Amino acid sequence: PSRAYIDLFSGPGMCMFREDRKLTEGSPLLALKADYPFTDYYFSDLDPVAIMALRKRCEPFQSKAGIKINIFQKDCNVVASEIAARIKADALCLAFIDPTGLDFKFSTLKALTANKQMDMILHFPHVTTIKRNIEKWYGKDQSKMDDFFDGSDWRSIYEGNRGNLTNLTHGLLELYKAKLARIGYTMEPSDAV
Repeated sequence: PSRAYIDLFSGPGMCMFREDRKLTEGSPLLALKADYPFTDYYFSDLDPVAIMALRKRCEPFQSKAGIKINIFQKDCNVVASEIAARIKADALCLAFIDPTGLDFKFSTLKALTANKQMDMILHFPHVTTIKRNIEKWYGKDQSKMDDFFDGSDWRSIYEGNRGNLTNLTHGLLELYKAKLARIGYTMEPSDAV
């Protein structure tokens, strides 16, 4: 009876393709229009303009019987625990986590999913962020990579694959999959990239 949808990087609810400037519905609106709707929706984004637009786009759904829409303008690492505390223990959950950067900490993922029946769709930002910044982050004692991977074990993967981006990506993805397995998750399909 209780089904929760969590979108920690919800944006304004609409997406625009750079090439042709065509608009399409984003993840929040797609979730709200699902044939079998969730009972509770949790949307969050840091951008106040995006949140204002999302609130407006969610208005037509507010009056739907049996659903509750919660919108936050907060950092994902702050709001995840708050959202987790609101979700009933017996709820079935889907978390859509698609950061463009490495702002999502693994400790946040653990806090969000602890003692929950939660499936996840995760974006692993290996091209957009990791490959572009890994050398810079490697040079720091503590970086976003350490928070994203919940430790410094990514560094040895980088050291062994500096000249091979394919192996680097594969090694980092395998490390992340191993971290997910430690908290009870498997990747479907198992060879996902």
